Amino acid sequence: MGIRDDFTSVAEQVPFDNETNGFDAENIQEAIEEVGAGASPGYTFSRPGDHSGDTWLKIAGGVVSNRSGIPIFISNPILTTVVATCENLNTYDVKIYTHDGDSINLSLITTLSVISSRRETFNLNISLTEGKQVAVRTTGSVKNPGVNIQLKGSS
Repeated sequence: MGIRDDFTSVAEQVPFDNETNGFDAENIQEAIEEVGAGASPGYTFSRPGDHSGDTWLKIAGGVVSNRSGIPIFISNPILTTVVATCENLNTYDVKIYTHDGDSINLSLITTLSVISSRRETFNLNISLTEGKQVAVRTTGSVKNPGVNIQLKGSS
C-alpha cells in the first residue's frame, strides 16, 4: 500500500454525518470524493439598478442569462442551493430556467419567493439536464438583485 492508500483506509473508517447537508457519503473518504467529483464552484447572476416586472439577470461579463446562460457541465446535475440577495427589503420572485442558448427550449425549473428580505437562502434538490444552460429572472420590484446558485453532480 502507498501513502494514499493508508490515508484512504483511515478515511473510510471515519463516519460522516450526511443528515443535514445533502451528501450521499457515509464516511469521510466518500465525502471527499463526492465534493471533488461533482460540486460546482457556484454561479452568480445579477443586474444593477431598480427593477420592476420581469427582469433577466446577467452572468459574469454582462450577458443576459436567457441569451447565454451558465452551462451545466457536470453529470447528473442537481440544483442544491439558491441564495437571493438585494439592496433593500424587497418582495419578489426568483425564477430559475434552463435553455439551449438564445432562449431556445426555455423551461421554467422553479419559482422561489423572497418576502420583504435582503437575503434569502433556498435549499433544494432539483434535477437538471447536463448540457443545458441556466438562466435567472426576477419578477416583482427589486433593487440590485443578485442570485447565486450551487449545483452538485458527478464528473
